[in-house]
Amino acid sequence: MKELVDALEAAENKKKSLQDDFESAEKKLTRANQLISKLKDEEKNWEKSLKENVEFKKNLVGDIIISSGIIAYLGVFTADYRESAIKSWVDLMHSFEIQSTSPFNLAVVLGDGVKIQKWHLDNLPQEQVSVDNAIIMDNSDRWPLMIDPQMQGNNWITKMERDKATGQKLYQSIQPTMPLKKMNQILENCIQMGNPVILEDSTEVFDPLIEPLLGKQIDKKRGSWQIKLGDKSIEYDKDFRFYVTTKLPKPHFAPEVCVKVTMLNFMVTEAGLQD
Repeated sequence: MKELVDALEAAENKKKSLQDDFESAEKKLTRANQLISKLKDEEKNWEKSLKENVEFKKNLVGDIIISSGIIAYLGVFTADYRESAIKSWVDLMHSFEIQSTSPFNLAVVLGDGVKIQKWHLDNLPQEQVSVDNAIIMDNSDRWPLMIDPQMQGNNWITKMERDKATGQKLYQSIQPTMPLKKMNQILENCIQMGNPVILEDSTEVFDPLIEPLLGKQIDKKRGSWQIKLGDKSIEYDKDFRFYVTTKLPKPHFAPEVCVKVTMLNFMVTEAGLQD
């Protein structure tokens, strides 16, 4: 009798083990089907990404040429002129069988969606010209000089150059009317500490003190980067940033100034007013 009870108990234990294995297998099968279903959707995304990458590779050379031209030359012009110039460049390259994205959009080719969204949160206007200006500035080695009668660019820079946690400003402002000694002290401290400086209300002529800074006349001496400010060479922190804004709607800067900076036109457009 005991043998039969033991056999029944063993059979029931085996039955329970098989049921557990069956339920576990069913769960795995369900998860596998869900995964396969999701992978099918992902396959479509991969195919789409592959097509986009193939097109991107075909357009890479042309897009780089046009983007370089925009960064080097078009920042100072209005939206209509930029559009006309870009179209003529695209047509010219196509005549030489160099492919490019058409219609060309700088934000699509060089823009970073996350970075652009942060710029908008920092008061950068939504309209395309301002976004292109920000991308040009972000990809240029030269300091920006903003034609900014309505203070759109200035408002963006002063909001962007703040501590995001405390809201405390990280930058210092200087003006052409400021005493030269005070301006020199602010520049010297900020250059050495790596803090941003905004030259506001700029005129068409710059003080000789600022000329080496505009041209980024930085040299490496005794293992550190240095710049000459006035009669004194000071250590240059690579995190230092310099912005120039002018309220003059149609300034006439000397050619030697224009080649040192990246000129950006932040004048309000119709799209900006609508925004």
